[in-house]
Amino acid sequence: MKRTPLLFILLISFLGFGQPSKYFNGMIKHKHSYKSDKYKADSIAKNKSKGDVYYFHDNMYQGITFTEENKLIYTYDSERNSCLGYNLKQSNISCQDYSINTGDTLIKSYKKKGSFNINGVECELIVLEYPNITYHEYVTDGFFIDPKLYLNHQAFDFVSKMKATNGRVSIRTEIVMKDYTMIIDMIEFKESKEPLTNLGQFDEWWKLCGDSKSIPE
Repeated sequence: MKRTPLLFILLISFLGFGQPSKYFNGMIKHKHSYKSDKYKADSIAKNKSKGDVYYFHDNMYQGITFTEENKLIYTYDSERNSCLGYNLKQSNISCQDYSINTGDTLIKSYKKKGSFNINGVECELIVLEYPNITYHEYVTDGFFIDPKLYLNHQAFDFVSKMKATNGRVSIRTEIVMKDYTMIIDMIEFKESKEPLTNLGQFDEWWKLCGDSKSIPE
């Protein structure tokens, strides 16, 4: 008997066979994989990230990226328009102003003709071309994140990527580079109205970044 992909079941439950009137709050989990015509996929993956988990809540998101030996935690606050990063292995904290684009400038974006089945989900393919890299974003209608999380998010040109997809969450992202392609597949998500966890320690870390918003008077 043919099994129905879990992601398809979750999306049907979330969308309720129609477009929701709300933005997504909750957890999204991704698996990272790699392919190349030049190198063996295993040799590429050895030194690259294995996956990530994102938590969205109102004006903030928190991401955790996993490598073979490390964990990177970063929290974006749209009100500050800044990102706080923590490297678990090195135990260091970094701060970045996300009002500045630290990546390349988008050359063009367009929707590719046809429908694409990704893990049981019918998707549109949005292509974004940059000078040295191309993004393939597979998106489906009805799965949106709050515009507050990207309209001022210039770093890595995230605002251009989200505007090109109309704020839709990608079911799959393919990052096509010179020697290999990175594939980011959504494998799980869960709605939640709960605020982000572990933000108490981040309140202290914001102070180390010279953020007066989190320093009591």
